[in-house]
Amino acid sequence: VACVFLGLFFTSFFFATITLILAAARVGYALSRDHGLPLSFLWRQVNAHKVPVNAIACTSAIAIIFLIPLLGGSVAYFAVTGMATVGWFGAYGVPIFFRIIQSDRDFSPGPFYLPNYIGHFGGKCVHVLALTYVVYTMVVFVIPTEYPVTAENFNYASVGIVVVMAIFLLWWVLDAHRWFKGPKIAKQEDEGARAPEQQENYQVGRWFQ
Repeated sequence: VACVFLGLFFTSFFFATITLILAAARVGYALSRDHGLPLSFLWRQVNAHKVPVNAIACTSAIAIIFLIPLLGGSVAYFAVTGMATVGWFGAYGVPIFFRIIQSDRDFSPGPFYLPNYIGHFGGKCVHVLALTYVVYTMVVFVIPTEYPVTAENFNYASVGIVVVMAIFLLWWVLDAHRWFKGPKIAKQEDEGARAPEQQENYQVGRWFQ
C-alpha cells in the first residue's frame, strides 16, 4: 500500500513539474520575445519544432539554483516556496484586480471569458472571490509558521519578495523604462494588424504566445 501511494505521489510530482516547466518557459520566452530579459536574443530562439529550448534550459537552471538553499533546512524551504507561491498567485491577482475596476465597455474578451448569462454582477462576484483567495494565499505564505518568532523560524519569504521587487523596480527606474514597451503581440487586435517583424515572431513561437 505504501508503495502504491508513493508511486501516486511521484507520478503527480512528475506531471506537476512538467506543467511548471512549461509555464516558466512560456513566461521566459514571452519576456525575451519582448526584449524584457538580459540576452533576450538567446532565450527567444526556437528550434525546428517551434520549441524555445534555450528558454526551457534557462528557466530550469534557475529553478535548480533556487532549490540549492533548501539543503539548509526548513527555514530556507519555507522562504523559497513562499516567494514562488506569492509570485505565482500575484501574477494572477494583478489582471483580476484590474478587471474588477475596469468597466465592461472598455473590456475586450479574450479566448476564454465568462459566458453572458452569468451577467455583470455574477462576473464581479467571481472576480472578487478569486482575488480574495489570491490575497489570502499570499498572506498565508509570508506569515511565520511558528511562535514565538525567532531568527531560526522566521519566514524570510517576505524579505526575499521585498528584495526582488526592489531590484526590479530599481532596474526599471534606471534603465528598463527607456526601452521596454510591453508585449508586442497582445497590443494588436489581430494578426493582420501586426508589423511584419511581429508577424514573424508570432509564427515562430505560436505554441508559446
